[in-house]
Formats: sequence, C-alpha cells, structure tokens
Amino acid sequence: MRIIVTGGRHYTDREVVAWELLAIAVQFGPGEHITLVHGDASGADRLAASVAARAGWTTEAHPARWKTEGRAAGPFRNQRMADAGADLCIAFPGGQGTADMVRRAKTAGIPVRLVA
Repeated sequence: MRIIVTGGRHYTDREVVAWELLAIAVQFGPGEHITLVHGDASGADRLAASVAARAGWTTEAHPARWKTEGRAAGPFRNQRMADAGADLCIAFPGGQGTADMVRRAKTAGIPVRLVA
C-alpha cells in the first residue's frame, strides 16, 4: 500500500499524525507493506516520515527541486507524487501547497482523507 501525506510546513501535531497513521496500519493489518510518500518539507511531511520510519514502514521522499524548477517546484513535485500513484492521500491542515496536492490526488483518482 502506498500512502501520500501532505500538510502544512508549520503543522506540529505529532499525536494527530501518529494517530492517523496508526489507524491506517490497523485498518490494513500487520501483514500489509506500507510505503509513506511525502514531499520532504518541514511540518506534516517530516513528522509523518518520522512516525512511519519508527513503525518500520518504507518512506519515499520527493523533495521539491527549487533550484532548477523555481517557484513551480512545489506543484511539479506534487504532480510527480500523484503520477507515481498511491492508494490513499492523507491531508493534514495546510495552505496552498496542501490544497494543490489534494486536487492532484483527486484528479489522479487517489482517495483523499482530510484531517481536521
């Protein structure tokens, strides 16, 4: 199972991140191999990556290429993550970048779980 995580750069609620990821693990069972896909930004992305790594999940970082892609690096990165495919996108509170990832996931047919 592949899960994309998106959320704000200033998101700091580690407990909520851990709870959401634990719920996924319980839902799909202990035998399910889970890969957490994230944009490697501060905040929700790195919190989720840390929680996933501690749980023994595979993590897959897709950092934005700011130097070569300029201001469009975030949307380009989001499209690469959507194009790589996922079974679910979990969206923690965030701003324009989070909303962009949610739109791209939905367009790609990836179910989105919005976390309040």
